[in-house]
Amino acid sequence: MASDTLRRVPPETVCEIFALTLRYDEEDMVRKPPWQLGHICQSWRLAALGYPPLWNSISILPPSHGFLLPMIEIQLLRSANGPLDVYYWSADAEEGAVDLQCASVVVAHCRRWRSLHLNIPYTLEELSWLYPVEGRLDGLERLKVLGCDPTAGIGHIFAVAPRLRDVILTDSQFVLRSAIIAIPWGQITHYRGTHNAQTQLDILKQAPNLLQCAVSLKLGPDYDPERNSPALLPHLRRLCIAQPRLLDGLKAPRLEELCCLRNWRMDIHALLPFVHNSSCSLTTLVLMSCGICPELVEVLHDLPSLTYVLIESPDERHGQTGGQYEHTVALFEALTISGTPVVDALCPALASFVFGFSPEFPHDTFFLMARSRFTLGRRLTSLRVFGYDAAALDVSSLLSIRGFSTMARPLPSLPALESCPPSILAPIQMLREDGFDVAFIGRRDVDLLKASWI
Repeated sequence: MASDTLRRVPPETVCEIFALTLRYDEEDMVRKPPWQLGHICQSWRLAALGYPPLWNSISILPPSHGFLLPMIEIQLLRSANGPLDVYYWSADAEEGAVDLQCASVVVAHCRRWRSLHLNIPYTLEELSWLYPVEGRLDGLERLKVLGCDPTAGIGHIFAVAPRLRDVILTDSQFVLRSAIIAIPWGQITHYRGTHNAQTQLDILKQAPNLLQCAVSLKLGPDYDPERNSPALLPHLRRLCIAQPRLLDGLKAPRLEELCCLRNWRMDIHALLPFVHNSSCSLTTLVLMSCGICPELVEVLHDLPSLTYVLIESPDERHGQTGGQYEHTVALFEALTISGTPVVDALCPALASFVFGFSPEFPHDTFFLMARSRFTLGRRLTSLRVFGYDAAALDVSSLLSIRGFSTMARPLPSLPALESCPPSILAPIQMLREDGFDVAFIGRRDVDLLKASWI
């Protein structure tokens, strides 16, 4: 009976299910073709063979992988004339250089390329096989180049790509310096990159149509804020910046969502001048690696339109300063709604609050604030909390906490807790029993949440 039911499933539905089950290789950032689906039964094999989107992910590997050319030729045939997603990553010395025969076959279909993903940890010399695609990238919409030597270029290969909108030139942690590539910046709407501050600002000034961008600006001797006019981004809706203290180089009047990484006191101090100069109305504020300080209350006070706030504050990462938890208590007390009208409260429109804590954070004050928001404010609809294992950080490795406040070195990464600590389990359960949407989120969900902002 079960087999009869499966046979009655329409082929197009079967194919959509197949597309959802394709294995995604997180290390190589590539979707694997569904070779195994043809071995289940004849009807499924016919469905898979007749559905081009299942075969449009083409990987160019070193010759040592073997059988690559026949596989690519089969994929090109089965993908019909549909768009292609092309992946290439540099081989090491043992595997050898790129398989030029395979590369030339894929290059012949470059007008079908929808996205191109290049992972080049060494030099750009081996990319000579790409030169013939210059001026022929009619369908390219997304370009991802990681690991290239930032002092070298790929010439003008991507200078003409009329449909290109999405450009990624660094990893999600902003560790890899971006390559210097000729890009038609005026048409780009989504961008992520790591450059020195002056180069980054020069790029942003050429990209007035950006809707979303995530940037890291490395301070260099060529950067002089006094001689730079701000980069005007009139259409930008979402911004993630690794060094908020350099926000003075940007102006985004329609910005709605702002995510700031590595938030030290001087970074938080830079938020309000940026918002005021941009004349924007933020609805979302995400502060990762945030050192809570009195300035944070001032920032939240001047952003009454916020509906979503995420604050990640594993305080140990900012040093065991005497007033650290005093400022955390002050923040929670300022967010508490008591006898004052809701419109006069801090963040009066707040509907969703996410807080990442250290094990010793003042949870009593926190949950009193949360209950007041749910019961008196009646605007808060969702509360999520997550924590960090401070024991995983070797404090002796922090020779000088000041060294980690510079923009040249990221803070050490702490693993998020897998399960809810007993100290906050009871207050969470009490709020849930009263019908409020409160939950602790574990490590995997924390990683996904943070990745969604970068």
